Amino acid sequence: MSLIPPWARLAAGGVVLAAAFGAGVWVRDAFCRAEVAQMKATASEATSAALRAERARTASAITEANDKARQLAEAEADLLAAQQARTTAERKLFDAFDADPDLSRPGIPDRVLQQIRDHWRAQ
Repeated sequence: MSLIPPWARLAAGGVVLAAAFGAGVWVRDAFCRAEVAQMKATASEATSAALRAERARTASAITEANDKARQLAEAEADLLAAQQARTTAERKLFDAFDADPDLSRPGIPDRVLQQIRDHWRAQ
């Protein structure tokens, strides 16, 4: 016969069972916390990589937009220069027509005069 009464054994068994359950909960809690920390670290790394990639794409897009803006400015400058050259040429042509309305002795090259006459004939 045992010196420990049955109720004490039952109580000790309950304490051991509760301690085992508590230890299991503590271990599971620690495992879950480690898993959550790992997930947070992975998410943080993924977010950081996505931000770096987006930053690179944004920088590339800005560089490309700046290049296109520069090309557009150059094209606009060339267009303005061409328009000014055309206006100057038209002014010279009108001045030549004003000086010689019947084009008997124009101050423009014969080749240009022939092109003008051909153009008028085609009209």
